[in-house]
Order: sequence, then C-alpha cells, then structure tokens
Amino acid sequence: MNKPLSVGITGGIGSGKTIVTKLFSLLNVPIYYADERARILMNTILMDSIIALFGKESFINGSLNRDHIASKVFSNKSELSKLNSIVHRAVALDFKNWTAEQKNVKYVIKEAALLIESDSYKQLYKLIVITSPLELRVNRIESRDNFRNEKEIINII
Repeated sequence: MNKPLSVGITGGIGSGKTIVTKLFSLLNVPIYYADERARILMNTILMDSIIALFGKESFINGSLNRDHIASKVFSNKSELSKLNSIVHRAVALDFKNWTAEQKNVKYVIKEAALLIESDSYKQLYKLIVITSPLELRVNRIESRDNFRNEKEIINII
C-alpha cells in the first residue's frame, strides 16, 4: 500500500481538538499527537539546544522545567520563536518517520495547535481547523488546568 495521506487537525488551546481526534481514534485512524511528541523530544534530543537558549534551569532532575520555559517564552515573542524553531523542525522529522511506520491505512491524523503558524500544514494533504468561542476555551482550560488563572490563560491563547 502507498504512503498514507496526512490530515492535520489544528486549533488553539481549549478549542476542542482532543474531542475531534478521539472521534477519529474510535475509527482506528492512527493519531500523531504533536504536542506530546514535542515534550518527549524536548526531554531527549532537544535538551542541549534548550539549555543553550534558556539556561541549565530549563531542566530539573533531567526533566523539562515547563514553568521556567513558560516564564521565558509566553511574554517574549522572540524567545518563543526561537523555541518553536527548534521544536517544530524536530517534530516535522519525527512525524515523517512515524508516518512511514504506519502500514495498511489510508490516512493518518497529525494533531497540533500550531500547524499554520509553523507552516507544517504545507506538508499535509488536508487541514481541519477547530474553533470555539473565547469564553468556552477559557472555561475548558480553567477546568483542565486549575493551576492557571484567567490572565495566564489569556496570555497563552
């Protein structure tokens, strides 16, 4: 069988991407969760690059210090751009390798919040964009991430 078609699902945090990908999963469509893979890559092959950008405090006991990274990038677009540059490149290669491993399927799903911003959508056959009203997104995130306040959520969005 030929290489499967790659379909992207994107949308901002709290938009409902997870709900949509769960529906595809119920149909046995392979799902590549880019954010989860990015976390794995950041804790392994990207560790040295992240330390070079944000210092040794970027990791605690060998694990990514997400609070430290967030404090550096969510209020500074230039720093966020630097981080995204190294992470998106690594995720693109990882997705290409993952897709090549998928056998006997017509298509695969790549779920990621930043498919458009990273230009990753250009590598996909189709793109599905999930949207939701801002108030609903904030409520979903508050319910899920009870450690974040509304101002932090708005900054992330």
